[in-house]
Amino acid sequence: MPRRKIPMPKQIISHLSDEKVYIVCDRPYKLLLDQKNYLHAEEGYALEFPGNYGVYAYRGVTKKIK
Repeated sequence: MPRRKIPMPKQIISHLSDEKVYIVCDRPYKLLLDQKNYLHAEEGYALEFPGNYGVYAYRGVTKKIK
């Protein structure tokens, strides 16, 4: 599967609709998407941040790894 490089700002600011909640964080250094632009990685994090923190996802569905 070809990897695409997606330009991102230095920080990500997200607003959750209908809530007064904002998420501000450093940009991830790894972001893997499938052909439908869902977060996706067969192995490892699909979204990874500095400090060994990330999100596992398979076809857009996040999953917990023990």
